[in-house]
Amino acid sequence: MRTSVKRPYRLIAAALAALQLCAGAAGAVFDNSFSYTYSLGSGLQYSRTEGKNSAGLQRANVLTYSPNTGVTPLMVYADEQLYGSKATITNAVKYLQNQGKTVLGGMNADFFVMSTGIPIGLVIDSGELISSDAWQYAVGFKQDGTAVLGRPTMGIRVSGKSGTVNVSYFNKTRTTAGAYLLDHNYDDSTHFAAKGTSIILERVDDTPVKVNGSVKLKVVNKGTGSSPITITKNQMVLTKSDGANVPSWVDFEVGEEVTLSIAANDSSWSDVQYAVGGKLLMDNSTITTDGIDAGSTRRARSAVGVKADGTVVLYEIDGNQPSYSVGLTAAELGRELKDLGCVRAICLDGGGSSAMAVRNPGESTAALISQPSDARSVRAPTTFSLSTTSRRTV
Repeated sequence: MRTSVKRPYRLIAAALAALQLCAGAAGAVFDNSFSYTYSLGSGLQYSRTEGKNSAGLQRANVLTYSPNTGVTPLMVYADEQLYGSKATITNAVKYLQNQGKTVLGGMNADFFVMSTGIPIGLVIDSGELISSDAWQYAVGFKQDGTAVLGRPTMGIRVSGKSGTVNVSYFNKTRTTAGAYLLDHNYDDSTHFAAKGTSIILERVDDTPVKVNGSVKLKVVNKGTGSSPITITKNQMVLTKSDGANVPSWVDFEVGEEVTLSIAANDSSWSDVQYAVGGKLLMDNSTITTDGIDAGSTRRARSAVGVKADGTVVLYEIDGNQPSYSVGLTAAELGRELKDLGCVRAICLDGGGSSAMAVRNPGESTAALISQPSDARSVRAPTTFSLSTTSRRTV
């Protein structure tokens, strides 16, 4: 996953606690394991578990976060735009540090389109909606660090005197699946390769796109064809491919003023500062693997879960390496999160994308602590990070 964090934060310094070693099974799918745990900061602990199960060796990394204002969860895609971003988790750490953050820990996040880098699900950055949910589940974090986990179903509409267009996707690569709306956060070009119809909208003011918010725009141009369209910072492109079934499509007039509105079924998403998408793994303590790619295959996996008391668990297990760590099936991943006390969870991108970085005690920067199966790329177009802006060494 990738991030762009634009504002510095003033947060209290993180404190250390003593190293703890624990023998015995630390998870439901581990046998003969041992684990150790230590504090990384205010309300933040790192745990390492090594053991085996019937499939072979297993090595897992866990960040446990109790929401507080001393350590803040962030979403990072480590670039100014979504399209074509190829940042790794290491790049994301450096990006945040350049923004004045002290990164205590982080891991990869949402599934993404390999050819474009566009995340499959929701992206919210500093309260601004960067990319829509696409009917996927997501986890979001409010200003005080508390988590919202669920399906952030949103209605996106562009309305004017000529009518209303129901937008299916915001800042996703255009297909024939409906009407799309792109702004500069997608890229500075639409990257079209197929014929379609487009309406160029220009902002009336600089109001950010927010959940349960609205933006005023004016139609400045429109046309058809397959040529890519430049997207300037103050413009959006409302578009559909030829062959797309969009009953609500309106051919707005040049000069017409329109309003973009975003309405979420759950108002909690209005308060979310950072969010990323994923696939449902557990709801009300019931594990489900429907829709999770290669769900029955043991591989490196990543997930985020929430306990009944609001504690957040970021879980990463190395895999695809029989002599080091085999990995888990999606069902086994769910049982691990449930055994750790989670009642809700989403599965994040796995395989070569699964990676975790931690700032160990006495170190000045967070570094990779897992052993990704695709070490050449350490793919992580969108990344979770837990950080503070304190520059004191913990």
